[in-house]
Amino acid sequence: MRQRGFVCADGTVENTAVLDAVLGDSRKKLRECHMAVLDFSKAFDTVSHAALVELLRARGLPGAFCSYIARLYETAHTT
Repeated sequence: MRQRGFVCADGTVENTAVLDAVLGDSRKKLRECHMAVLDFSKAFDTVSHAALVELLRARGLPGAFCSYIARLYETAHTT
């Protein structure tokens, strides 16, 4: 994973291309697709990460996906 916003390169174009490719592949293979766009900047220190993961679970997202997001929050830090 890497930062996509507020960098010298045009992250918006790259993000759109990646999103289009992932969704296209998912449709072609008739498979579900789950994504998360996370913003660690300001909310990182004020929002309960456990509550966010529980919200994902409550919304019915797969357990493996929720666990992956939980691990991202466990190892994330700001500088």
